[in-house]
Amino acid sequence: MKRTIDLQSYDVQFSRLLTVEIAREHFKEYLKQQFTEELLLFLVAVDEFKKQTEKKQVTTAIHIYKTFIKAGSEQELNIQNRERDHVYALLNASEQFTKQEALLVPLTIFDRIYEIVFRELREDSFARYIRSKPFHAFVNQMGQDFIDSIAIDISMKAYQDVILRKEDFSQTSICQKDVDFFKTVLGDSTEWDQVKNAQGVFVSKTRYSMKEFNPQLLKIQGFLDCSAYQALVSGVDPIVLKKVNKGLDLQVNYLDNIDDGEYPSILRHAVLDSRIAIHDLYAVQTCLYEPSLGCYMLVIKSTDAFVQKYPLEHRALKIFHCSAFYEISENRCRYVTISWVDMGLNKVHRILEKMFFKTVIKIQAKTIHAGFVTGVEDLRETNFTPNTFEGGRSMLDTLEEFFRRNPEKNPRLS
Repeated sequence: MKRTIDLQSYDVQFSRLLTVEIAREHFKEYLKQQFTEELLLFLVAVDEFKKQTEKKQVTTAIHIYKTFIKAGSEQELNIQNRERDHVYALLNASEQFTKQEALLVPLTIFDRIYEIVFRELREDSFARYIRSKPFHAFVNQMGQDFIDSIAIDISMKAYQDVILRKEDFSQTSICQKDVDFFKTVLGDSTEWDQVKNAQGVFVSKTRYSMKEFNPQLLKIQGFLDCSAYQALVSGVDPIVLKKVNKGLDLQVNYLDNIDDGEYPSILRHAVLDSRIAIHDLYAVQTCLYEPSLGCYMLVIKSTDAFVQKYPLEHRALKIFHCSAFYEISENRCRYVTISWVDMGLNKVHRILEKMFFKTVIKIQAKTIHAGFVTGVEDLRETNFTPNTFEGGRSMLDTLEEFFRRNPEKNPRLS
């Protein structure tokens, strides 16, 4: 007898569901009954548009406009007129709208509407869908492998397994528990607040406690005009790191390769002048690809395991950080950054940090997003050729070693 799946123990992921064809089709049938099928069809059409050649994109862009955006169209989206006008203006640039052979269509022409529709679909229709009886029946019909492909186990046992302890910051490399921790938080369904004056940047409404640690987790998401891999390259580049953190006087140095741990890691040292104090940061970090989430991950964790070899000269800085990069198209990706930083602040500073947490994280969200954008712009000029640390090492070496150990997880080979 087939076991009934308790969906209360799972967090169904919107982005993962869209990548599983049979799940996406079932969701589309549900939307058809709700008379909102056009939302999903629009997302699929735009994703397909971004994969096409420039010549074909012209015809597809006009088709998308006439089908979903133009007032009175067959599957008209419920969007504001300024969004319709924005697309029409781009299509009608230089009076080329009727001259398809001469029209140059910007790849980002539908991005503003895409983000609006994506968010609406996820937070409204999708939220109702995964609570519906048809979905529950469908999941139990498909079985355990299916739910594992679109959801994350959030049962109490799974949660307890990834709670961080102080001893976890004494390890010599990134381990499976670190990755599982971030997979849990990344997979957590959440509502987002858009950051004011920062288009396409969002802060999680959920507050994440680190249990025995005082500072809270920061979780933000945003969108970049590059592939997921290119965003990862920008996020690990040492030259970019120094440039975007110039105001904090950040110095980053490579120390050693650590290839004998669960995940191939690099040990690096940073000196940070935060204007409150000067800090020493010794951290291990790695890059990997997580097929269950469909994203590249950059994981960084401070460690005190090398304190005898590298004594501290300043106040210790602790960090536990992950940036995940999800492919939307060849030239578009979504990132989610989760970050915990303990600067060893005194009691007064901690009280102020807690009082102004929402304000602080929105400022940090803008800073992080600006850093990614700067990195992408800078490295685009070199076709995303990464710079290296002194000594010729690159953070991407850990990704290549990860793929050598786990060739089945390499998306380039799938």
